Amino acid sequence: MKYYLYLFSFFLITVTNAQNKGEDNLGTWYAYFGTHFVSNEISIGTIAHIRNYQLLSNRQHLFLSAKVNYHVTPKITTSIGYGYLFADLSFQDFKGEEPLKEHRVYEQIQLKHKLLNLDFNSRFQIDQRFMDFGYDTRFELRTRYRLQLTVPLNNTLFISAHDEILLSLKEKMFDQNRLYVGLGIKFSPNYKMQLGYLRHDYTSVGFNRVQLGFYLTTDFRRKKSNLEKTNSKQVNL
Repeated sequence: MKYYLYLFSFFLITVTNAQNKGEDNLGTWYAYFGTHFVSNEISIGTIAHIRNYQLLSNRQHLFLSAKVNYHVTPKITTSIGYGYLFADLSFQDFKGEEPLKEHRVYEQIQLKHKLLNLDFNSRFQIDQRFMDFGYDTRFELRTRYRLQLTVPLNNTLFISAHDEILLSLKEKMFDQNRLYVGLGIKFSPNYKMQLGYLRHDYTSVGFNRVQLGFYLTTDFRRKKSNLEKTNSKQVNL
């Protein structure tokens, strides 16, 4: 197990020091993901991101989102959601600078599949983006696809990696690409954390980011009482 930890630490230090000409500062993404079950088929998803141009300062993005998930089967989930983005589009502050404010409606489907001891997750998503630049407003459609791989190391530790490509439905299709690899710790079935490296590329600029993610699952489904379980068994007989 120490071998995996040393290897991951070496990889993280190496890639985060390989700076790209597009961005000379190592930044951070702090992310929270919540899944809250209200029934066997329905859950509520909550998301919050704080993204910085630098490790602890110079905020780049604030993203907040909520979605309703419908679990068609244990391996297929569809969702519809709303997101709000507040973005500083420039690393430097200057007089008259206007932040981007975006309201977003999105639909997605996630497919889980397993190969040997590897867990794969494919996510397809369509964004309807209502963007306000302060001096101009714009509406855009965007598609995105993410393939995620999870490799368990033991009952507590796992490696997670994914690549997501985002395409704009206009003449210049490529929007951005996000490549991530991280080490995760599963504290309990309902709580886990990940620390990893994210390479975030646009057409002409790229960013190196350390991402710290927190994942929470809660269950508000009504539990059957012992009497209900007994009556159910009698009926089934």
